[in-house]
This record gives sequence, structure tokens and C-alpha cells, in this order.
Amino acid sequence: MGLYRTDEALYELGFDGIFSYFICYDFKARRWRKVIEIPIKEDLIFVPLCDDLIRRKVVHLPSAPEPYGGEQDLLLLVRDFVHRHVAVSEFYERLATYYVLFSWLYDRFNTLPYLRALGDYGTGKSRFLQTIGAICYRPVFASGATTVSPIFRIIDMHQGTLIVDEADFKNSDSDAEIIKILCCGYQDGFPVIRSEPRGNTFQPIAYNVYGPKLIATRNPFTDKALESRCLTEEMDFQWRPNIPHILPDTFWSDALEIRNRLLQWRFDKYQEVRLRPGLINESIEPRLNQVMMPLASIIDDETMLQDLREFAERYNKNIVTERGMLFEAEILQSIVDLAKDGTREPSVKQVTEHLNRDRKEKDEIKPHKVGRRIGDKLKLRKTNRRGVYHLIWDGPKVKKLCERYGVLTDGVDFGGLEDFGDFYREPSAKSTGDDHGDRPGGDAGGQGGGEDFPDPSHSKSTKSTSLHPAPERCNGCSHFDQRWASCKKAERRIRDVDLCPLR
Repeated sequence: MGLYRTDEALYELGFDGIFSYFICYDFKARRWRKVIEIPIKEDLIFVPLCDDLIRRKVVHLPSAPEPYGGEQDLLLLVRDFVHRHVAVSEFYERLATYYVLFSWLYDRFNTLPYLRALGDYGTGKSRFLQTIGAICYRPVFASGATTVSPIFRIIDMHQGTLIVDEADFKNSDSDAEIIKILCCGYQDGFPVIRSEPRGNTFQPIAYNVYGPKLIATRNPFTDKALESRCLTEEMDFQWRPNIPHILPDTFWSDALEIRNRLLQWRFDKYQEVRLRPGLINESIEPRLNQVMMPLASIIDDETMLQDLREFAERYNKNIVTERGMLFEAEILQSIVDLAKDGTREPSVKQVTEHLNRDRKEKDEIKPHKVGRRIGDKLKLRKTNRRGVYHLIWDGPKVKKLCERYGVLTDGVDFGGLEDFGDFYREPSAKSTGDDHGDRPGGDAGGQGGGEDFPDPSHSKSTKSTSLHPAPERCNGCSHFDQRWASCKKAERRIRDVDLCPLR
């Protein structure tokens, strides 16, 4: 057992280099003490965890809380430690400082971002992880060579900060298990489920993978959902002369001292920290707000809050720009351009022709590919008219898609969705005289209204077995003033007047 809390106290795991123990902090008395067990029930006692990961310093723990002065003193101490051992941009240095503090209170929030160093070998990614990770909450150091199986178990067991070096996994896409863990781990309440042997059977077990994470990669992740959860620093050989090439002997002892002070800060802030909804930024996407707001909620410096807001807006702009380079953005731009010219419900063929205007013949896109992307990726509805698929115009949705993909929309009228309810409305079994009174085939008095189609011109030719009478015999039919009609003679239902075989 590594972490336990009640309404009256918080129990943290400590390690002095030989033994592990609980550090119990009483919220009311504002005092702490060491204990070696926590009685839960008469037959249940929690004992401190002391596994091989702790003894071999894969997981780093504090030893005891220490005074830190004021919060500004603690921020300066953390930032100085980062500045002395790794070279990053001035803003990211401040961001990393607050992220370290945030990691010590992450369990007070439901979502969080990841820190990520991106760059080629020799740019300082490993030093980035070592320095910042050493003072985060319960750092767990792993590498890209670590398999999936122990990772989710370690996160669940220690509930700390996962630090993964060389995280360029072989299959860094949405199908890779490690990517699934990283994608789920940004939000509380989405555990990894595994089937574990229990005697002669297997039992499903839930592992909690929620927690802060520091990642180093050479290339961006293929999975864009994971990319959007990372606050990335591009490492570009910013090595300063005063940064040691080899970590000094005092590095880990200095890191332990800072962890001890951060533990006292955690005890002091644990009950009072809350998510601040007023920090929401409407100019960025909801997912980015999800991961930014918890981090911003621990920041009291208005200058840093403004810098973080501008960073989020630049980050959001980059995401939109990258989306704008996708094939879906080209399709959406063609739909918008056709709408500007008055074609608000173009056919898939029209959209394809617009896309192929400036393409060479060998590079032309096929309509079936465009149709699939419209439905599968853009999620826009289509309807079949006389065997040709047309887009159903949904103004509000198209507008949101344009914002998401960065598509220009000047001069477009985003009217609401056209009402297609009549397409799915069941027709009455018999039409009334009132229904036919003003139709070409009926009279105002209702004569002929007792039948569906009193006009004898609808009768089928005796020389033909076809159910489709000649179109010229159906001009001016009395039943075509409704969009949905039942054609008795043809023994089929017509959903769209344009598709009727009698026209």
C-alpha cells in the first residue's frame, strides 16, 4: 500500500534508504508522524510498500516533510534546480517548474497534461527527464524498452509520475497498447482492464493508469489524440556552458531535499486546491482546455497565467494548421466553395470534380474515396437522389468543421439543417377528400378521394410485366404534392418525389 487518505488524515509513503513507512499528516492538527501500519478494519491492516522498484531506486520517494518557507521560495528552488541541470526555453523552464508542483497535487483533479521533450539524439532529452522527473511526485523511471505489462501495474501500484525515455514505440499509432495507456492515463476513471489468473479461472482486474507523465521522443506520435495531450518542448542543442555534462554527486541528494519540501507543500495545499472553471479559454479546443485548466488552477501568478494562455492558443493554432493539411480539409474546402456558388447540397461527383480541378490526370481522386471521407471522417450525411449521392446541408455542423480544420468561410451562409422529417413520416393508408381537393386529379368536392389514385392513367400496360408505367402517362399526378407517398400500382413506397418511377 503506497497511498491512503481519509477526511481527517493523508498517508504518504516514505523511504529512508533502508526502510519504508507511512507519513501520516493530520489535517486538523497540521502535524505529521511516522507509522508502520494503518488499521482499516478489525481484520484488515495496511502496511507500507517496499518492493524491488523502491529499493533499486526505480521509484523515488521523499523521506520526511521539510519546511519550504513561502510558495515563491519553493518555486525559486525548483526552477533553480531545473535551470542548473538542463537547457530549455525560458517559458518552458517556468512551465516545467509549475508542472512539478502540479504533479504533487494531480490527484485533486480529474484530467492532466503530459510534459514531452521532442528532438534528435544528443539534444538533452534524457537530461530533461532526469532533472524534472527527479523532483516530481513519486517519479517512476522507465524506458522505451519496458513492455506494456509492467507499466500499467507500476502506475496502479505507486500512483506516481511515469517517466519514459526513448518512447518512439515500434507502432506509435492508436492500435499500440502503450499508446492506449498513455491516451487513457490523462483522465481519471478510465482504467486498463486485464484478465488475471485466479486458481483455475481468469478474473478481470482494473488497473488505474491515471497520473502525470514525462515523455521523450525523437518523432511526434502518429496518434493525434496523444499529441494533443502533450505540452512539448522541441530540444535543439540549447546546451549552456554552465550545465554539467555529467550529473554531480549531489544531484540525487538535492532532489531528495526538494521532494521533502514539496511533500510538506502537498500537505498544506491538499484540501484547499480546486479546479478554477473561470480559467476556461473559449478560443481553444475543449480537449486542450481539459488538460490546461488543472495546471492553471495551481498558478497564482497572473503573468504566468497569461503566458500559459498564449502558449495554449499557439498550440491550438498549430493543431488546426496540421489538420488543415489533411485530405478531409481539402474536401471540406470544396464543399464550402460550392456553397459559395449556391450549391449547398452538391453531389459527391461535384465535390470530386472540384477537388480535381488543379490535379493532373494521374493524381485525380476517385468519387468513392471522397464519399467515404465525407461520411467516415467528416460525419456529414448523404442522401441518394436518382442513384446519385448528394450531401445533406447541415450549416452549424459544417461551420464547426471549418473551425476545426481551419477552412476559410468568407461569404458562406451557414443556414440551419433542412427539415427532412417528411422523408421518414409514415403515409396514411387512405387519402381523404380534403387531401385531394386542390390537386390536378381530384375535385374540390372530394370526388375520387376514397381511393389512393383514382386517375386511370396509372394502370399498367397489358403488354408489359413492368411495375413502372411510362413517365409520360404520369404527368400531373394528384399524389405528388407530398414528399413521401405510397404508389399503390407500383407496389412500392416513394421516399422522394424525384425518385418516383412514374415521373
